[in-house]
Amino acid sequence: MKTISRLVTLALVVSLSSCVTQKTTPISQADAAKLKGATLAAADRDPPPFTAMTASKAALGAFGIIGAAASAAAMTSSGEKIVKENGVQDPADQISRELAQALASSRGVKVAASTGTKVTSDKVKEVAAAYPGSDYILDVRTFNWASVYFPTSWGHYRVVYHVRMRLIETKTGRIVAEGFHSRIPEKTSTSPTLDQLLANQAARLKQELQLATTESVAHFKRNVLGL
Repeated sequence: MKTISRLVTLALVVSLSSCVTQKTTPISQADAAKLKGATLAAADRDPPPFTAMTASKAALGAFGIIGAAASAAAMTSSGEKIVKENGVQDPADQISRELAQALASSRGVKVAASTGTKVTSDKVKEVAAAYPGSDYILDVRTFNWASVYFPTSWGHYRVVYHVRMRLIETKTGRIVAEGFHSRIPEKTSTSPTLDQLLANQAARLKQELQLATTESVAHFKRNVLGL
């Protein structure tokens, strides 16, 4: 059972990191020049379910399709409870705000006020159609966020995070810039136990997500937006 649970954990981490294309398209100098004075809207999305994986829940996946479904449901239910009870926020919102502010100060874009319009589609033209009043759309989307125990140390956990950003030209539905970032921490002497991760209104969990936010913003600014 221990071997099976380790394999399930490794499979989850691999699937989280390969769930979406990791293509990077840096903004060109020509497109960067066009941003000055243009309006920019931030796409508004609901976050995906937070996944809370423990050895006991992962072990359910060893019992075929039904077991795998039960395991996934248990991890999602537990994760959503953690998020709701502790006020844990999807990092995508802060990443979007910071990137929009950086584009405003460095590229001269005008950040539009939120219209309250949410998007669910990942199709570029449908995202563009949701915000017709802006010249560009900053689409930052969390694909997976989860607390996962280490396969070699069941009592300790890491918080993994996977996010993608796209800068879309509204009129043409063209992706001007695109990038992906993952944070999958290695085991260290300070890796928390589950109790430590969730103590004090999940303070350590929030800290780990803030680290993911900071790393993601820096990555997108440097490698995608040229800021």
